[in-house]
Amino acid sequence: MVDILATIEEAEEINVTIEGGIGATNFTGLLDTPSVYTDDALKIVRVNADEDGLEFSTSTVSWGGIGGTLSDQTDLQAALDAKEEDLTFSTGLTRTINTITVNNSELSISASQVTDFDTEVANNTAVSLNTDKVTNATHTGDVTGATALTIGVDKVLDSHINWGTGATQVNTADIPESTNLYYTEARVSANTTVTSKITGPTSAVDNALVTFDSTTGKIAKDSGLICEADKIYQEGYATSYIKFNNGIIEIWAGGQIQASWN
Repeated sequence: MVDILATIEEAEEINVTIEGGIGATNFTGLLDTPSVYTDDALKIVRVNADEDGLEFSTSTVSWGGIGGTLSDQTDLQAALDAKEEDLTFSTGLTRTINTITVNNSELSISASQVTDFDTEVANNTAVSLNTDKVTNATHTGDVTGATALTIGVDKVLDSHINWGTGATQVNTADIPESTNLYYTEARVSANTTVTSKITGPTSAVDNALVTFDSTTGKIAKDSGLICEADKIYQEGYATSYIKFNNGIIEIWAGGQIQASWN
């Protein structure tokens, strides 16, 4: 709209005729729009910040809710159908659009995940072919029987047993002793029959020979004789001794050999 200001100075009737002009014939011809399209390809039109005109903008559009039927928006529906989430695959998985393929050699499914495991096994050709290998036939020899197997008497040898002290090995703790008790240091020390026959002298000398009491059957005391290497002498008299020299018996005293024989 164009405002026309008319000033009348005389009080006379004035006739004014205003003829309408030709309006804008395109978008850029309007007064409140951009005047050219240059460098504004693919931009959208929006109201400017002053809210008094239109301008081009590269701002994205916030769709919000889309009205109507989604399937009727053919271009949008096609784009959504082609869209896939990012998927990460391990060894044995391949993918095409809408299809994931699992390599059987990489597949591991527990029995609890199969609705009817027994039926699945029974229908499995590979399992059926191996039935004879897993079914107990009648056995003969060291092991006999069919459903229940019996190991023959004296057929389990010590060479068949995994001896040792490991968690899955067999040792003396796993074997009943009955009356044939195992030798242990603790049992020998606690055996009064054995300890009553073995006694030592009240005092001992290194390398001293002991005597045996045939009446009591016990080791009684030091003999007073000392045995060192190849000679025997009386305790306290180390310079007088009997020496064994390659089969020759020598008697020494005062550092001199006194006699010898073989």
